[in-house]
Amino acid sequence: MYAHLVIFIGSFIAFSLVFFLLTKRDRKKPYVYLALFLLSIGLFQVLHYLRVEGIMKEYLPHLLRLRFLIHGFTGALFFSYIVESLGLAVSNVRKALIYLPAFLGAVLVVPYLLQSADFKREWEFSEFTPIAYYINYLIARGTLLIYCILAWNVIQKKRKDLKKETYQWLAFITTACFFSSLITSGITFVDFVIYDFVSYHWLHLSSTVLVILIAVKAIREGHLSQQLVANSKAKSYQSSSLSEEHASDILSRLDDLMEQQQLYLQSKLTLPETAKNLNESPHNVSQSLNQYRSIKFNDFVNQWRLERLIQQLEKGELQHKTLLGIAMECGFNSKSSFNLAFKKYKGMSPTQFLKNMSDKMVA
Repeated sequence: MYAHLVIFIGSFIAFSLVFFLLTKRDRKKPYVYLALFLLSIGLFQVLHYLRVEGIMKEYLPHLLRLRFLIHGFTGALFFSYIVESLGLAVSNVRKALIYLPAFLGAVLVVPYLLQSADFKREWEFSEFTPIAYYINYLIARGTLLIYCILAWNVIQKKRKDLKKETYQWLAFITTACFFSSLITSGITFVDFVIYDFVSYHWLHLSSTVLVILIAVKAIREGHLSQQLVANSKAKSYQSSSLSEEHASDILSRLDDLMEQQQLYLQSKLTLPETAKNLNESPHNVSQSLNQYRSIKFNDFVNQWRLERLIQQLEKGELQHKTLLGIAMECGFNSKSSFNLAFKKYKGMSPTQFLKNMSDKMVA
C-alpha cells in the first residue's frame, strides 16, 4: 500500500510539473525537454503500478513492456534539456548520437510490443529474449547515469558563462538525477548479477524523491526553467548566415585562445582584435557569444579576468599585493570597471567576497 502511494505521489507531481511547463505562455525548447523528461518518469511510475497490480496483464496487455520504451528516452531527454538550457550549438549529427542508445533500446522492445495480447500475457517477463531484456534494462537504467556525468562536465565547462542562479539550478538538478540513477542502476545490477531479492518499489521511491526535490527547489526558488535565454536572442540574427556548427567552432577556438594565449590580460583588448586572431569577422564572434552563450564580448573577457583574479586570491597573492594591483594585472584598467564587473559576476562586492573567503578559512 505504501509503495503504491509513493508511486502515485511521484506521478502526480511529475504530471503537474509537465502541465505547468507545457502551458507556459513563453514556452521554449528547454521547457519542452524538461516536461518530456518528467513525463517519462511519471509514465514509467504509472505503468509499473498497473503491471504489479495485474491490471495491465488482465485488461491492458498491449501496454506490457511499453514502460521500457519510454524509460529508455529519459537520459537523452534530460541531456537535451541541459544542452538547450545552456544554449549550446549542437549539430544534427550530435543530436542524433544523443538519442542513439534510446533508439537501440526501442529496436529491442518494438518486436515484443507488436506481438499479440495472448503472447504478451504468456511471456510477460520477456524470457524469450533474455539478451535483449538485459540490454534494454542496461539502456533504461544506465544512460541517465552516463548523461548526468556528461551534463555535469558541460555545465562546469560553461560555468563562467552562466548566471549564478542558472548554474545553481542546473548543477542541482544534475546532481539529483545522478544520485537517483546511481541508486536505480545499483539496485538493478544487484538484482540481475548478485541476488534476485530486490523489491522494485525502491526504484520508484528513488524516482519519486527525485521529482519531489525538483518540485521543491523549483517552487521555492523559482528556477523551474532557469536557463540562458539564447533562443529569444536568436531572433536578432534570423537573417544571418552563421550556422550552429560555425558558431560552435568559433566559441571553441575563442575559449582556447583565452586559455592558451591569455588575451584577457590585455587591458585594452577589443572585439576586432580578438576576431582578427580567430580569422573571423567581429560580427560572427559577437553573434556567437550573444546567440549561443547570452553574453556580450566585454562581459565574456571580464569573466576570464575575474577567474584569474580569484585564482590569485586563493593562492594568497593578497599578502604581497593590493586587490586593485592584482585586478590590474588580470587586465582591468580601473577600479570602477573592476568593481562593476566583479559585482555583476559574483553578485557581491570584492570586499564582501574577501570577507566570505576569510570566514571560510577561519572556519
